[in-house]
Amino acid sequence: MTEHLHGRVRKILDLAASGKLADEDAAQLLGALHPRLAPEGDAVTHVLALARTPDFGPDLIAGLLTDRALPGARRPPRPPGPPSWNGIDDFVDRVTTSVEGALDFALDGRRGGKRGTPGRPGTTLRVEVEDSHGNDYRLNLPLALAEHAPRLLPPAALGAIERAGLNEHALTLLLSSQPAPGEILSANLDDGTEVRLVVQ
Repeated sequence: MTEHLHGRVRKILDLAASGKLADEDAAQLLGALHPRLAPEGDAVTHVLALARTPDFGPDLIAGLLTDRALPGARRPPRPPGPPSWNGIDDFVDRVTTSVEGALDFALDGRRGGKRGTPGRPGTTLRVEVEDSHGNDYRLNLPLALAEHAPRLLPPAALGAIERAGLNEHALTLLLSSQPAPGEILSANLDDGTEVRLVVQ
């Protein structure tokens, strides 16, 4: 059943990524396959944008969505491909490495992404946000509550994380994928806000 669902999700994402299916229609089809597959609100645009980028793509996003719909399910690992996005910034590279490492661990017990070194998944997300007015937000969020992260984070901190490039749905997907310990986001925004996310 997992392989069948993954294949159907992949097909919908392929059609959306190639422009043959509108984002709204793709979201409705995903929701028809399983209630937990449908991104909500503006998240549709962000999720499908990830499916269109070379370093994520339909297969990886389909795997994350399928794992979200059917927790604990297994599917055959996808062999790692060569980097295909020249000039990618450090943030996207860190996110990609974290997602690939999490998938490797979930599928066959390996950890370490591109480095191939053993390890364990993180258990806590450390959030540090300091804005230009001196407001400081520091908190630890258990990854077991990843699905509820957008509601547990202070609105100002969540807004800063979104301006740094991770919207609510993308953040939830990333945290639900059992990321390895390490920094997954570090950004200095134009308004002077500093954002740092670390998996511990």
